[in-house]
Amino acid sequence: MLKKRWRCVFISFLIVGLYCSVAFGAEKPVLKFWYLKSYVPPANETLEKNVQEWAAKNGVKVKIDFFTFDTMSVKYTSGIETGALPDVGEMESFDAIRFASMGKLTEVADLLKTISSADGGLLPNLDLGITFHGKIYGIPHYQLVNLLYCRKDLLDKIGARVPQTWQELSDTATKIHNAGYMTYPIGEAWTYQSDGYNAWQGVLYSYGASFADKEGNFKPYFNQPKAREAIKWATNIYIGKPRLTPPDCLAWKGYSNNEAWLRGEIGFTWNGPSIWYRLVAENHPLKNKTILALTPAGPEGLRVGIPELMVLGVFKTTKYPKLAKSLIKYLLSKEPHEKFIKSAYGQVSPAYYNFTKMDFWKENPNQLNCMEIGKYTGLPGYPGPVTPAAASVVASFIDMDMLQSIITGHLSMDEAIKIADKKKEEIYRVLPH
Repeated sequence: MLKKRWRCVFISFLIVGLYCSVAFGAEKPVLKFWYLKSYVPPANETLEKNVQEWAAKNGVKVKIDFFTFDTMSVKYTSGIETGALPDVGEMESFDAIRFASMGKLTEVADLLKTISSADGGLLPNLDLGITFHGKIYGIPHYQLVNLLYCRKDLLDKIGARVPQTWQELSDTATKIHNAGYMTYPIGEAWTYQSDGYNAWQGVLYSYGASFADKEGNFKPYFNQPKAREAIKWATNIYIGKPRLTPPDCLAWKGYSNNEAWLRGEIGFTWNGPSIWYRLVAENHPLKNKTILALTPAGPEGLRVGIPELMVLGVFKTTKYPKLAKSLIKYLLSKEPHEKFIKSAYGQVSPAYYNFTKMDFWKENPNQLNCMEIGKYTGLPGYPGPVTPAAASVVASFIDMDMLQSIITGHLSMDEAIKIADKKKEEIYRVLPH
């Protein structure tokens, strides 16, 4: 009888202990979320708030960490080497393809189908940035678009319209220079940062040239007359008469054109809406003199905008794949994503059709163009898919070396093209495409 009594007491204590551990001591699942911290603080704050709202609704803790464009590569490289990767990570599309080729990402076709159906479908060409060997490895989050910034007051002074082609841009800049209104109107740096490389890709693709074909195979510049035309335009703004770019342009960093614009030193540049955010937030004197125009077209009217397509991926190291997918689905649901878009001053351009219909885009022409350019997207490897080889070509800044060697006079155009082609051919020989 005594043994039974003690057994009952023991069981009672065990039940109470288990209850207490569940009620008071049980650990919530902890997810790690990495994202790109942009130059628009309200957008960063809204995204973090959306993540924490999802966490509260699902009884989950989320550890949020961020990176910038300057630290993104280092952070992910370190994570891959140490195994300390997030459950959900934001990344550029070409990184998603690279990580998929390394076996680091979870296939998410089912999730994309659900999100795309709810949000009206993907905009053109974006599927090329998330597909590897026929499988989907990322969910497009948004497009960090780039546009042509134009000084309206300078255009008015010479009676010119917003340039519609790259050639018209340099012709207009020449008129501004010759009239004495600005010595170096074009602030475009062919240097080792995304602003310059993306602008160059916009020129290259709109001229009808590329380093890859529609199937994703390597395509040398040397035998492409249109590639030579694009290279000639890109170098002539530096070495033509008159010179149209500031003398220190080849030493610029990613933020340099932003600062040059805010100081009123340049009349045209190619950048994301981060400059526009500063103009509005500071009620800057140049706010009403700044036009955000669509990326210029090539000689035959082809217009190709080059965004950073930001993708959300689920890493295979996660212990909580269902929760990771749930978080992504929530972030791209109507109310949270619209809040994110509205907080970003055009920096967050939609990846899905339904979000292009928001009244927000109609508030002013500059915001409208931030959305419209997203319909002309070309990604690394255009007109073909993003591949590990194409991603490596872009990440290696081979074309920046090519353009700089011509501008500085170290190599002729033929010599520079041959060297660039050889480097790319070697990459395509080794990496999947």
